[in-house]
Amino acid sequence: MRTFLALPIPDRHARALAAIAERLPPGREVEPELMHITALFLGDPADAHLEDLHDVLGAMTFHLPELTIGGLGHFGHAAPRVAWAGVTPAPPLIELNARLSRRAHGAGLQLERRRYVPHVTLCRYGSNQLAAGELATAYDRIGKVGLDPFQPTELVLMASHLGPKGPAYESLASYPIKPA
Repeated sequence: MRTFLALPIPDRHARALAAIAERLPPGREVEPELMHITALFLGDPADAHLEDLHDVLGAMTFHLPELTIGGLGHFGHAAPRVAWAGVTPAPPLIELNARLSRRAHGAGLQLERRRYVPHVTLCRYGSNQLAAGELATAYDRIGKVGLDPFQPTELVLMASHLGPKGPAYESLASYPIKPA
């Protein structure tokens, strides 16, 4: 069972992002109800490690400022794999990711090493031979993206179950977030 820690986004933001995703080159668009900001990808940990992490997270206090979703980008330079909308301010989210990573390691989880970029995934391209120029053209056509700020209220431990129609997410636990 793949797991991750996520910050839910408001429904109105997810709907706006889904409309933007429809204007990108064809790929596997993320359904609005599945859109979120990943705070930390946990992989497929043992249940005992996940329970230990849950106990650690339950004892923590989380503070974040209002967040703004805006700007478009992608992972994969020459052959984009994922198109996304950025999230600012990035420093508090990068700090949260590092803090969560330390706690996850302390709970016995082995995490993949990857640079953290706060974002909301809009579309996945997988092994499609999409050129970065196609996305750049789409970004120019779409223009500036900037949604209203919102205050995150919870951090959610999620499980991802892959199926023939894509992933289904299950909320395993949530932890309150207070305004910074």
